[in-house]
Amino acid sequence: MTAIHPLSLRRWAVLDVLLAAYYTFFVLAVVFGSGPSREDVLGPVMLNLVVFVVVAALHRSPWGARYVIAKGAIYRTVLFATFLTSYLELQFVLPAVTSRIVDAQVYAADLALFGFEPALAWDRFITPARVEWFAFFYYLHFLVLASHVVPMLLFGGRGQLCTRFTLGILIVFCVGHATYLAVPGYGPFWFFRGQFLHEPLEGGTFWNLVRTAVAAGGAGKDIFPSLHTAGPSFVAIFAFLHRTRRPFCWTWLPLAIIAANIIGATLFLRWHYIVDVVAGLLLATGSALTCRTVSDREAHWRARSGVGPVFDPFLPNPAPRLFGATVAPRKSLGASENHG
Repeated sequence: MTAIHPLSLRRWAVLDVLLAAYYTFFVLAVVFGSGPSREDVLGPVMLNLVVFVVVAALHRSPWGARYVIAKGAIYRTVLFATFLTSYLELQFVLPAVTSRIVDAQVYAADLALFGFEPALAWDRFITPARVEWFAFFYYLHFLVLASHVVPMLLFGGRGQLCTRFTLGILIVFCVGHATYLAVPGYGPFWFFRGQFLHEPLEGGTFWNLVRTAVAAGGAGKDIFPSLHTAGPSFVAIFAFLHRTRRPFCWTWLPLAIIAANIIGATLFLRWHYIVDVVAGLLLATGSALTCRTVSDREAHWRARSGVGPVFDPFLPNPAPRLFGATVAPRKSLGASENHG
């Protein structure tokens, strides 16, 4: 077995390369963009790239294991923090890259493919109670993601389940965020303003929470694909594919129901067109199927090459795993012991 240089990119994990390419893509998009205020956002976007590349290179190098304390915790924290920061920056990055708006073209695609637009067709069914129902599920999007991403990063250990999930969710959001630049639009609530019978929408506590969250951290021109569809759908599909493991044996069905309601909410609350949702479902399905194959092949290569697993534990003595324990098969009556 040929030794691999400590700084070689061959030591990097697939998700390292994906994230580095993602940050590089946005740096180049800002540099060559046509929107205003590009100079103001270039620094923060560049900082994400530099911080992640430096930490990833140190983490993959044998020098990291020798000289860095709790390098697993540092790497996982930086991975999460830089990506979360990059999302929060999108509301400034997207308009800086392009001033195009393609809502008219997306609406035309809906009519050509499906023959109607839910935001307009369902307007007669709007009531405050229905708005509040769907707003509740729309808001659950954040809880579904947080309740899986954070525990997986903290307690996922170095096993394949953690690697599969992290790679899959990164594919969903990296591809989704990059595609926003190709299909920038605001959504039906903006494009059809003034044409609704019920305008503005009226709800209750959760509708106010949704509006506040979108105003505070929403990316703005972020319609295609619908990541409110893709994110929860990926988690639900991932849970179904791993339903022989805890906690997914209990959660896959509730997650599927929640994801279905979130998808309905994106249309009923006028945030997305149908093609946005279809693209989100395709992205979620493709990511869930791809991440398993890619991460398992990578694990075999890394084991043969002696470069170590993708993830080190968050702590040197990690807590008991919350994700990944295999569910013990039930004994049949014929196989059970009988001492009577």
